[in-house]
Formats: sequence, structure tokens, C-alpha cells
Amino acid sequence: MKTPAKIIPLNDAKQMYDTYNTRRIPIIETYEKNNGNAPNFQAVRYGEWTFAELKDYVNYLEFVDQKLKDSSPVNKGIDGVRIYFGAYPNDTHLSSGKQIPIEEGVPYSGRSTFFFIPTLRNGADQTPFALEKDTFNPSLLNNDLTRRQPNGNIDSLTMNEANLVPPPYPDPE
Repeated sequence: MKTPAKIIPLNDAKQMYDTYNTRRIPIIETYEKNNGNAPNFQAVRYGEWTFAELKDYVNYLEFVDQKLKDSSPVNKGIDGVRIYFGAYPNDTHLSSGKQIPIEEGVPYSGRSTFFFIPTLRNGADQTPFALEKDTFNPSLLNNDLTRRQPNGNIDSLTMNEANLVPPPYPDPE
């Protein structure tokens, strides 16, 4: 099997990781410590899903993609997946009422996160979308994730809840 074109050399990945650690981490940690988080607050270095969780998400998107294509001759299906960066609010619950995760005694409140949202080709643009409730009709979103047509309920296609790692776990001996 041929290596995918978007695979980057490990030394490039290490350079970008080190740049993040030296240029972003101090700013994030200073801000969070000065705005209500614990003095020992440590910024997220990475997040991870199991391979099975990622495959499950991709399989679900493939199912949605086929349903979209089957539902309309003009709908071309999912065209991409966008990664959004975000942060958990300094609170105990999200707006949905769901509790903000706590892992190994460390609350995710104030911590960075990222999430996946599929996109559709909309003219020349990639457009994030959800589904109209209980259907496979796309509900287009703006880039800030507000809905373009704010009426009716939607089913999210957004994947989050990676295991975030602040601080990095020690490397095994």
C-alpha cells in the first residue's frame, strides 16, 4: 500500500509540537491562571481517541454519506472533515447540561479541546453541517457553527471527547 500524501516526517511533527510548547503553552497557562483556574493549571498537549473510536466515527460518516447521496440527486455527500479548536468553559456543565469531563482527578474546565465536523461542498466552499432531526437532510452551518436556518431540531455529527492529556504522562521506562 502506498503511503498517503499527507503523511509528514516525524522531525517536522516534532518541530511543530516544540513550537506549540514554546509559543502557545506559556500564553495559555498564564491566561488561565490569571482568569480563575488553579495555579498549577497545565495546558493540553494532545488528545487521543482509540483506533476503534476513530473507525466507528468514520464508519458512521460513511453511512451518513451514502444516505445523503441516496436522498437527492444533487447532493454529492460528505466532502471533507474539519477540525475545530475549542476550549471547555470554566464551569461544571456544558450548555447541553452534560457534565464537563474529569480525567484522573483533573477537570477539563478551561482546557483546550478539538472536535471533528464533516463538511459538504457548497459551491466553491466547504460547509460544515448537521442533520435535520431524524432525517438525512443536511442543515448547513456557518463557519462559527451557528445554523444558517435556525428553525427545527438537528442531530449533531460532531465528534469530541478525546482523552486530553494535561500534563503529558511520563514516558514508560
